[in-house]
Amino acid sequence: MPGANLSGSAPVVVMGYSQGGSSATWAAQLQPSYAPELRLKGVAAGGVSADLRAVADHLDATGDFGLAAAAGIGLDTAYPELRLDGHLTPEGAALSGDAHDDCVPRSRTDDGSDHRHGDESSGIP
Repeated sequence: MPGANLSGSAPVVVMGYSQGGSSATWAAQLQPSYAPELRLKGVAAGGVSADLRAVADHLDATGDFGLAAAAGIGLDTAYPELRLDGHLTPEGAALSGDAHDDCVPRSRTDDGSDHRHGDESSGIP
């Protein structure tokens, strides 16, 4: 970082929480090939979902299920060989298509209802 007066040989620690925690672990994993000049000394990663099945089970039938759907879409985008759509019911494929461009507030509701299909109780158009 120009102007920060940091030494190019200073040790580096990466840290993050939640999505930042996942990013921190990936940064550490990729550091040897992506930034070998950095002297990575440690990683502090919190709130990282290590058991995605447990997370999905916890979100199922809740207002936050859209977050699980978004995670699936992200994984399918990163790893097209997953072919997520081939594992979805027609209803699931339609919801997945709707969710491709949703932001977090739009992907969740307070009561688990599907606000994208005529349910106005979420207050999100």
